[in-house]
Amino acid sequence: MKALKIIILIIVAIVVLLLIVGLFLPKNVHTESSISIDAPAKVIFKQVNNLKSWDNWSPFLEDDPNMITTYEGPEEGVGAKSLWDMEDGSGNLTIVESIPYEKISTSLIFDGEGEARGSLLFEETDEGVKVIWNFDMDNLSYPFEAYMGCVMDVMMKPYLDKGLSNLKEYCENLPAIDMEVEITETFVEPQLSLAIKDSVDMYHIGDKMLELYTELESYMLEAGIEISGPPYAVYYCWDTTAPIVLEAGFPVAEKVDGKDRIFFTETPGGKVVTTYHYGNYESVGVTYMKINEYNEENSKVASGYPWEVYLTDPALEPDTSKWVTQIFFPVE
Repeated sequence: MKALKIIILIIVAIVVLLLIVGLFLPKNVHTESSISIDAPAKVIFKQVNNLKSWDNWSPFLEDDPNMITTYEGPEEGVGAKSLWDMEDGSGNLTIVESIPYEKISTSLIFDGEGEARGSLLFEETDEGVKVIWNFDMDNLSYPFEAYMGCVMDVMMKPYLDKGLSNLKEYCENLPAIDMEVEITETFVEPQLSLAIKDSVDMYHIGDKMLELYTELESYMLEAGIEISGPPYAVYYCWDTTAPIVLEAGFPVAEKVDGKDRIFFTETPGGKVVTTYHYGNYESVGVTYMKINEYNEENSKVASGYPWEVYLTDPALEPDTSKWVTQIFFPVE
């Protein structure tokens, strides 16, 4: 009987000790891995930005070859989502931020185990592109999640190391391809937005765009409305001999009121042909020519007006060679 009491006291002491230690464990946990890849940043970025391409390098598929994966949302970029079922459970991964050649952020959810925020960063170096893959878990609850956080690095880092190693091997052995104008077909969901519709001649379009976005930003700041994405412009009429009619706007998270000529609307959506334009806006016509050639070769019929999303802020990036614009062309 005495021995039993001693065992119970020891167990209680261990439990109390664990609970006390748990109070001092970090509530936020970070783990990361990195590797240098001898391949263009565009090539590496594409393999990460398209979730279906993860099958070429993801370490999770190796862990369970019988894993069943399905996809939702756009083919690539923000909103792309993969869902999986495997022997150890199910989960999903969603791209929540996509900055071409610089950063891709994800939300990773394992059912029953909470959410982890991840990101892959791409840094140009003399040796190639340094790719940094990290995961963070915040606000871990006491005491169980706090203890789980302690082993996150041990659990996740081998996956990060293996995934980056696979990505390196895959990208370095890809054939050299021209990534400048790569056209894809996908489906995009419309986004809530605030916008202004106006017209301008082609020689003053830059000044007009600056005017419209400045007016929108000033109103949204005054009204406390948060901008939820990069600016966009829909082109209703593009004619070198007539005024260009356009709609410039910013996405918002919820329905809000406009003011004067600022109105609440939605960005276009539906089935599109899309590509990225790299460089200053003066050369964007070449990219549109490539889109038109693609549509003709593949018998694509236009079903609306093209629009552009400006992924680079010229005020923050003076080097025009680094400007990135995504072009969407709606088709039937």
